[in-house]
Formats: sequence, structure tokens, C-alpha cells
Amino acid sequence: MSLDTKNSKPRVWSLFLALGFYWLCTFMIIGIGIGIAALLAEGANPELMVEFVGEILETDSVILLGLISTAVSLFLTSIAGAAFSKKNFVERLSLGPTKGVRKPLLFALLLTLVGYSASTLIFSAMIDMGFTSPALEMLSEILLEAGAMDLAVLALLVGIVVPIGEELLFRGYLQTRLKERWGSKSAILISALVFALFHLDVIQSTYTFFIGLLLAVVADKTKSIRLPILIHMINNTVSLILGMLLGDQDPSLIVYVTAGALLSAGVLLLMWFQDSILGANGKTSEEKPSKNTQLNPAAQPT
Repeated sequence: MSLDTKNSKPRVWSLFLALGFYWLCTFMIIGIGIGIAALLAEGANPELMVEFVGEILETDSVILLGLISTAVSLFLTSIAGAAFSKKNFVERLSLGPTKGVRKPLLFALLLTLVGYSASTLIFSAMIDMGFTSPALEMLSEILLEAGAMDLAVLALLVGIVVPIGEELLFRGYLQTRLKERWGSKSAILISALVFALFHLDVIQSTYTFFIGLLLAVVADKTKSIRLPILIHMINNTVSLILGMLLGDQDPSLIVYVTAGALLSAGVLLLMWFQDSILGANGKTSEEKPSKNTQLNPAAQPT
């Protein structure tokens, strides 16, 4: 009897292997980068090199190195995972065309408004409760002190490269395999949880869990990660711009009021423009009505 490989469910352990590969790549790239910098700065003197490494770890440069290693590792892990899959590259990483949305750009902007406003409320509340985020504090310092070239590199990494890499790994590779194994709801929840834990920071992990849920739902309903990539890029770019404008100011009442108003406006606009964005009853104009089809991301959150 031959095994039906088409209907066989993917092995879950391969996902843990992929995540382990990601962390291995990240630490290796950081280690190699710091090692090369120490060698160039201090020569082959072991004592001076150790001292130099300690100094680097206390500077803002480690954030940039961390972002670069993160971006490279995200792409390497996603590509490696897709390469070992029996499905083609586009299908495995869910890179196909967006389905069920007639106006993807408007939909992306409205969802970004909702997601960013909600995360701002969570972030501000946690800061008021006394939580801290060393990574975000170091990033704020970089934004305040960086020159034009550093800001350009930061914008490229945070606003474009890292969002694409994260969507490829978490919504493209991880979520699609989890969905085949345990179904949509479990895949959405687990991928969002892993995405949150991936940030290794109490504040970031809390609000990125909710953003991860939003991105996972969009990826699931549109059968593609193209829209989540766009939402993620807009969200990160807006965060970076506001970080430069606001600096290290403490959250105040105006932050809560503004974020709450934007969140409400985003939800109301999504409801108001639901038919024009998603099509009547959540179907695109190209799709024929079907009794069994329900493609309405806004009306059917999971």
C-alpha cells in the first residue's frame, strides 16, 4: 500500500526545527559580526578583543547588528523551510494573489489604523503600569542621536526588510503548516503567540500578540501574506516616524484619547466600507455567489 502524501499532515517537529535554525543563524551572525569588528579594531590581542566586545554590547550598535542578523535569519529560515517542502515555493509560503478583497490598499490602511491604535493603547498602559522595554529604549536613543545614513538603514530594516521576513516565516511558513495540521483557528492563535514570544520583551510581546492575531486572520481569510506584509510595513514605518517625532516623551492622556479615537474610527470605517472593500456579502466581483463560501475578513474574525 502506498502512502497518500497529498493528504498527509505536516510534522509539527519540523516547525520547532525551523525556529531553532532561526535562532542559531541569528546568534551566529551576531557573533561573527562582533568578532570581525573586534579583530579589525584591536588586532589579534585576546584581552583587548574581549574588552572591545564588552564595549560594543553596551552601545546602540548592537541593536542595528541585531536587526541585520534578524532580517538575514528570517529570510534564510523561510527559504530553507520552503525548499524542503513538497509544495512549490509560492504555495508553501502563501505568496499567491490576495483573495476576497476588492480594495486591498484601503483595507490594509484601515486594518493598520485599527492594529496600530490598539497596540498604542496597550503600550501606553503598560508603560504607565511600570513596565520597561530595554530594546525599545535603545531604539529611541538611536532615533534621537542617529545621522541621516543610520536613519536610512534603520528605516530600510524596520520598515521594509524585517516585516517581509517576519511575514514569510510566521504567516507564510509557520501558519500554513499549522493550518494543515490543526486547522485555521489553532494556526492563527499559535502563530500569533510564537510571533509575540519571538520578540523576547514583555511590552513588545504583549502588543505584538494582538497585531499577530490581526495579521494571521488577514492571511487566513485572503489566502495570501501579501496584505499582511503591506499592513506590517505600514505599521512599522508609522511607528518609526512617530518615534522620531515624539522622542522619549511619556504617554499622556492625549495618547489614550487619540489612540482610542483612531481605533474607533478604524472599526467604524471598516464596517461602513465593508461592501465596497470586500464586495457584497464578502465576495469579490470576480467570484460567483456560493452557498458554501464565506469570504468576509471584517465580519468573520476568528
